[in-house]
Amino acid sequence: AARRARARTRVAAALILVAAENDRASLLRAGESVERLLLTVTRSGLQYSFLNQPIEVAELRPVLQGLALTKSPPQLLVRIGRTNETTRPAPRRQVSSVIQP
Repeated sequence: AARRARARTRVAAALILVAAENDRASLLRAGESVERLLLTVTRSGLQYSFLNQPIEVAELRPVLQGLALTKSPPQLLVRIGRTNETTRPAPRRQVSSVIQP
């Protein structure tokens, strides 16, 4: 998995690090920012995926924080780019199966 993530990172058009303090208000603001980011990415016809390992492994978080030169701890790493023609979009559920009138 790490080898595959590393390869995908090298060909990504962009890597976005979301950093925020660990208090509720900061995490909420970070989540709202990610929501706007992902909606904009999707509207632009781009693809995104999350690279969780550098965030979830305690020893890697400070390394990532140092590389990004941020005072706040990293919370999320997002890879953004275009997909090749053979990749199908992820299947979506019908809205009616999620939202009941």
